[in-house]
Amino acid sequence: MRFTLPLLTAVSAGLSVLPSAFAFPHIQEQADKANTTLSARSLSEGIKLCPQLRARMEAAASNSASKLSKRDPDSVINPNAFKFDEAAQRIDVSGSHEWRAPQPGDIRGPCPGLNVLANHGYFPRNGVVKLETAIEVVEQVYGISPDLGGFLSAYATIFTGNVLDTEWSIGGPFTSSGLGGLTNLLAGEPGGINTHNVYEGDASVSRRDYYEPGANHDNVNVYLPYFQSVVDIAGDDRTRGKDVYTRDVLAKHRWERFQTSIAKNPNFFYSPFGGLVVTTAAHDFIVNFMANNTADEQGNNRIYLDEHNLFPFFSIKRDPKSGELIYTPGHERFPEDWYRRPLAAQFGLADVVTNLLKSGAEHTELLSVGGNTGSVNSFAGLNVGNLTGGLLNTAKLLDDPAALSCFLYQATVESLIPTQLRFLYKDLTGVLDLVDHFIGGPLKKLADTFPNCDRVKVDYSGADKFPGSKIQSGGKTGLLGALLGQKTRNVKQQQRRSA
Repeated sequence: MRFTLPLLTAVSAGLSVLPSAFAFPHIQEQADKANTTLSARSLSEGIKLCPQLRARMEAAASNSASKLSKRDPDSVINPNAFKFDEAAQRIDVSGSHEWRAPQPGDIRGPCPGLNVLANHGYFPRNGVVKLETAIEVVEQVYGISPDLGGFLSAYATIFTGNVLDTEWSIGGPFTSSGLGGLTNLLAGEPGGINTHNVYEGDASVSRRDYYEPGANHDNVNVYLPYFQSVVDIAGDDRTRGKDVYTRDVLAKHRWERFQTSIAKNPNFFYSPFGGLVVTTAAHDFIVNFMANNTADEQGNNRIYLDEHNLFPFFSIKRDPKSGELIYTPGHERFPEDWYRRPLAAQFGLADVVTNLLKSGAEHTELLSVGGNTGSVNSFAGLNVGNLTGGLLNTAKLLDDPAALSCFLYQATVESLIPTQLRFLYKDLTGVLDLVDHFIGGPLKKLADTFPNCDRVKVDYSGADKFPGSKIQSGGKTGLLGALLGQKTRNVKQQQRRSA
């Protein structure tokens, strides 16, 4: 989504009135008064979601909440605990799902797993997908639980897509063809998940930071030196069928990329969603969703990720003579004879939280909201205790996945999303329903496992020292930076009036 400066100046005005409850009634009341070209009826009719899917998502969220407890910190389900089912786990790459290169006008983006789905026709080949379609496809192909698939797809729809058509782009801007053409967006055309500091963030697995010097704002294509470092950490082991690219390998690479961004990008920023959630989880997604599955000697599932299976997902091959890596943009594909993880071992929101906790235990900075302060190697993370008024601290987050869930919920759903919504849409009818069912609801089930989570409030007022929080694609002010900047201006104006 492309945000204009007048819009973002308006966005910032709402920070001082952030709601304490998830229903956001006062935001809707103000939105109802806005001048809109759409009726509430037309908007609500454009957002009709399958009741069965909602029910499955709620069941998945409840299951995630039951898995998440201090007594069970390693609650990620092991795919190897199940029998291998060749027929059920095999992914079809023939017929309508044969690989085809993207055509002119087709959209591809920064997530290789999504590009693969479009290139094989599981997503529409033009790269624009419906919210419900995305949830169902990533579950059936990658074994992603509906609570996590719904959370990610809804976030993409609401903040980088078009709510009226309940669709989003796996890459850059797109033109809505349905009700979305009536334009409920105050911010212009949807920008897709490429949008920097809204969905896409710094320190990714294989891409350069949007504002990294020399990157020319390319946050989409693979940067081979970053991918090569994954190969190097794994010892350049080319043994076929061996589990080479393990979580330990990807965890080392995650920390290396974090440090590289600090050393190269003066505007490096680790945002609450694009950084803390998406970027940190991306390395775990590779291990869990790109790995192949087969049967061991006893017929049990064996998950493994070798070069033969990893490289096609990133559209990378080796030069047959030199062995050097070769990258072809947009040609991501499934490997030959690829089998997904067992559906009984779906990966959901609780697993994201558990993996975040493990990452934070290895390097506490990975649980930060923060960034460089305008020069390289100047990283400063916001203190969790200061952010939450002392109700939480880093040690508590590392000790209790329920506490980490509470922090994630308050840092995203309660502290940023309401104000963003108010200034992104002319009419919030239906939008709040999407947030409630697909983002706030599932994450709140996890957050509520922490006692008195509703007392925890997150204050971002210290983040205005990070230039990277204020910028977005094209150098325009980002949402968080605008919010903080306007809050500072409002305080100064009140001080002048009082004087």
